[in-house]
Order: sequence, then C-alpha cells, then structure tokens
Amino acid sequence: MSERKMGLIDFVFPKNCFSCNKQGYYLCPTCVTRLKHAPTNCPMCGQYNFQGKTHISCRQKYGMEGKLACYSYRGPIKKALVQMKYHYSYKIAEELARICLIEVKSYTQLINNCVLVSIPTKPRRYNWRGFNQAEIIAKVWSDELNIPYLDNALIKQKSTLPQARLDKAQREKNIKNAFRINAEKQEALNKFENILVVDDVWTTGSTMREAGKVLKRNGAKYVWGITVAG
Repeated sequence: MSERKMGLIDFVFPKNCFSCNKQGYYLCPTCVTRLKHAPTNCPMCGQYNFQGKTHISCRQKYGMEGKLACYSYRGPIKKALVQMKYHYSYKIAEELARICLIEVKSYTQLINNCVLVSIPTKPRRYNWRGFNQAEIIAKVWSDELNIPYLDNALIKQKSTLPQARLDKAQREKNIKNAFRINAEKQEALNKFENILVVDDVWTTGSTMREAGKVLKRNGAKYVWGITVAG
C-alpha cells in the first residue's frame, strides 16, 4: 500500500495509524502484519468450526451456511471501526476494506458465482452519518476482486435501537423483521448461487442472521456473512 497525497478529508480526520501513530495510514502496513485473525466460528451457535461453516447440528431451513470475519475485533481494528462510526470518516471504511482483500480473496470457493449485498441502514441514519459503512466495504471488495455487488438489495423496513447498547436476547428481538428484499433486485439475486452479506463487525450475529433469514425465505441457496472484524 503506497503513500497517498493528503486531501481535505485528511485535515478534518487526521490520518494517523491507530496502532503506532504513523502518518498517512489509519493502519500502517507494519501494524497490519500484527493484526490477529478472527476465530472461525459457526454463525449459528458461536462455537469453533472449520472455516466458519455452520455445524451440521446447527443447520436450519433459513439459517446461514457460514461466516467469515477477517480480523479480531480488538486493538487498532476496534479503534478504527469505532472512529469510523462515531466520527463519520468513510475513508476509514475504505482502508479497512482494502486491508481485508487478501483474506477475502483466499475464500475462492465463496467468491465464485457469488454476489455481494450489504446490511442496510435507515435513511435517517444514513443522512446523519453521511454513509453506510457496509456499503462502502462491499463496493471496495466488488471493485478490487471483480465480484458483483447489488446495492439496496436489502431494505431496512423498521427503525431499531443501536445494537451495541443491547444484550444478545435484546438484539435478536430488536432486529427481528427489520429487513425485506428489494423487489426490484429479486431477479438479479436469483442468478447467483452464493450471496455474501457484508457488514463491518460481527458481534452476536443477530443482524447478519436476520438478513440471511430474509434472503433464504426469498429463494437464496447459500448465504454467508462476511465482515472486517468479529
């Protein structure tokens, strides 16, 4: 990753490594090599399973096939994602997405005949923050890895409380029935065997499982969740 010239956004949100404070990066190349990979856990029960696949015993009719989180949600990755969300810097989302490219690319079986969709946000929150970080991440992966991306394939149809404030049971209840398929994108979605649902962080998985359930109920064959951190 090469040094880039500073723009207006860099003066508003100074670009210093969240780990070593080196200028020009949010996470410098040296610190990226020290990041810890996220554990490969079953998306349904949260326990370890090879490559993040769903345990046979955890499979459900509308359940996900697996999940991939690139890095552990701690240290500089966590700092970067918190700053991105609460200080409204979409440039952080772009850089984190590029840092994850090698990890995402290594899942060759997934990225063949797949389409990316992103976890949506309500228009009010989008207007307040100015961007949807899941959408930005998905677009970077789409452009860099030549994977199709369907924008607005999922629509958030009800207001929810911020998931970070809730425990696991409250998150499940909060996000239930929050999404629906965009009817205009249904035909396009049906052309792909694998649907990769993109978000920034996997915590309890409530949001991702709810999105996967909606996709499965509308004809999706295989659904995986894919995030920067988890």
